Order: sequence, then structure tokens, then C-alpha cells
Amino acid sequence: ITQQHTFYIIAGAFAEQKNANKMIAKLNKWNYNAEIVEGGDLKRVSYNSFTNKKDAILALKAIKEENPSAWLLTK
Repeated sequence: ITQQHTFYIIAGAFAEQKNANKMIAKLNKWNYNAEIVEGGDLKRVSYNSFTNKKDAILALKAIKEENPSAWLLTK
């Protein structure tokens, strides 16, 4: 069995739910499939999630042109 990983492109990490919610609203307005990725103390907001690493890396490259601090989280 190969383990399925999910790759998340992270826009930001927030201590407060309301700040995470604001980021999600902004990303959804820009047609991203934004969500909160659970884990750790901070609420990490992702632009999008992928099951294919190649797709995730391509999307990350494009996003980094607008947001150089975006990064890839693998779960």
C-alpha cells in the first residue's frame, strides 16, 4: 500500500481564528479552494490542496510570484 499524501500550499499561519477566516475569505474570492489545515498551535490557511506532488509544485511556483512566502506542507 502506498500512503496517500496531501500537499497543501500554505498562504499563512494564524494564532487567531478570525484572522485565518479573513485569509480564507480573501483566497476564496480569488477562486482558490482555501481551507484551514489542522495541526500545531497555529491555524494554517492553504490556497489549495493536491494529491499529486508535481501539480502542487507547479501551483506553488505560480503562487510564489504573488506571494513569495507561500510554502508547501505535506501531510
